Amino acid sequence: MEWYYYCKTTTTKENNAMKNKYKPYMIDIKYECRTYQYVGRDYGNSKSADLSCIFNFDRFIRKIWNRKQTKYRFCNTYSDWEEHITNVLNKNIVNYDDMVHWLIWKRNVAKQQLEAVKVISIPIYMALIGVFSTFLNKKFHPMLELLIILIIIIAFCVFILLRAMDRVEFFDDFIKIAKGIEQP
Repeated sequence: MEWYYYCKTTTTKENNAMKNKYKPYMIDIKYECRTYQYVGRDYGNSKSADLSCIFNFDRFIRKIWNRKQTKYRFCNTYSDWEEHITNVLNKNIVNYDDMVHWLIWKRNVAKQQLEAVKVISIPIYMALIGVFSTFLNKKFHPMLELLIILIIIIAFCVFILLRAMDRVEFFDDFIKIAKGIEQP
């Protein structure tokens, strides 16, 4: 029984070590990107919070989802986020120039993904418009179903496009802060 417990605890420790191993330069890009996305969303006083029930509900769900700030860090302003990033980057990174080049590479990958989304989205829009105009000319046309499908596909493409644009902006701001910090 003791042997089984020992094996199980070492497996858990190894799993935790594996999670920490895949953070180049000790930067969790997913965590920092979520923090960047949610900057200022929880900012406000009780008067502004009482104005909208929908935003209060959204804020309530985010606070439950992000209990103990495990998903992202609460930053009320952009300057709070900048301070947080400078604290993350000041952890005695040995190869600071390599880290900046790695961030630039990540930004270039995000830009390529953004361009790929744009290249794929434009033909989809054109095909949907062509299909929509074809059904308008026919005598029998399920207009409501076609319109719903068209709206869903366009909304999905716009959502993906906006996420890709946010990721590029995140890397631009992150690199700007990283280049502004003087390392010894």
